[in-house]
Amino acid sequence: MLVLTLSLPLVGGLANFFTGKTGTKGSTILGCLSMATAFCCLLFITYEVTLIGSPVVLSTIGDWYIMSSGRVE
Repeated sequence: MLVLTLSLPLVGGLANFFTGKTGTKGSTILGCLSMATAFCCLLFITYEVTLIGSPVVLSTIGDWYIMSSGRVE
């Protein structure tokens, strides 16, 4: 879910770049939809971490980008 939240705006921006010349309405919908989906994922992650207290560990992207929250055992 964290990777999806980070990558959706990038994918939407790239799709808008490549399809922006073909249709304005479709690229607008695609951009807004990708940002809205990323925002919904972010709200869900915030709910999980703040209210439920789930520990979050993300180390699958590589050694150059490690995010962690909570206690890692």
